[in-house]
Amino acid sequence: MIVTSLTAKNLIVVFASHLLALAPKPTIYIISSAPKYIFANSVAAGAIYRFSEIDPVIVQPLAYRVDRQQSVNVLRAFLDTKDAKLEEERAWLQEMGFDCVLSNTAFLGWCVARLPHTPQL
Repeated sequence: MIVTSLTAKNLIVVFASHLLALAPKPTIYIISSAPKYIFANSVAAGAIYRFSEIDPVIVQPLAYRVDRQQSVNVLRAFLDTKDAKLEEERAWLQEMGFDCVLSNTAFLGWCVARLPHTPQL
């Protein structure tokens, strides 16, 4: 099994689609705080999507405008719950028994990978 916990959405879609074209087909979970529709092509190819707030998001009311104060508020809230979320993700990874975890800059993905008995790459 392969878990991807990633934030660079386009890279994830391309990489997951490539892996899902292999034989034998691996099991791929995409864990992201981005909405499922972002990964629609990968999910259609067989990836399993799981929503999780694995990193703080930038608040952008418009594509070209960042709400700095709201983004800071989101970051503070994320950091306040970081330890509980870290334990939740660690427990899920151990329960699932994955062979490999791939992470592309997601903060919690790397924190969890540092914990004992966590598969990683």
